[in-house]
Amino acid sequence: MPVSVVKARFSEFVRKAAVGFEVVAANKHGASGPVSIIRTDILTAVLNALEFSIAEETDEELGVLTISVDEIPIYGEGRSREQAVESLVDAALDYARVYEERIELFSHVDSPLTQAHMLKLLRCGGDRAALKQALGV
Repeated sequence: MPVSVVKARFSEFVRKAAVGFEVVAANKHGASGPVSIIRTDILTAVLNALEFSIAEETDEELGVLTISVDEIPIYGEGRSREQAVESLVDAALDYARVYEERIELFSHVDSPLTQAHMLKLLRCGGDRAALKQALGV
C-alpha cells in the first residue's frame, strides 16, 4: 500500500494492526523497502523465538575462555565464564551503540536476519540482565 494512503488512513490501519493484521506501506519513490505496522506483542513473540548461536572456546595455554556470537561480530574473553560473559555483554553494549549511531549504513549491508538479531538486542535498552537473557548466556 502506498505510504500516502497509509498516512491518510493511519488510525484505521493502526486499528487493523491492533487486531492482528500486518499493514505494509511502500514508498514507490524511496530507495528503502516496504515497512510494516504490526502489533508489538506479535513482533516481540517473533523476536523472542529468535536465538543466538553462542560458541565457547578455551585457550588452555593462556587460560582464557572466549565466547562469541555467530550472528553479530562480538565476543568476550575472560579467565572464567562469568568474566567472559561480562566481557561479551560489554561488547554487545558497545556494538549496539555504534549500530544505533550508524543504523542507515548497517541497514544497507546487514541481512534482514542480522538486523532482526540486532533489534532484539536494541530492545534490551542497555540492561545487562536483559542482554544476557537475549543472548542466551
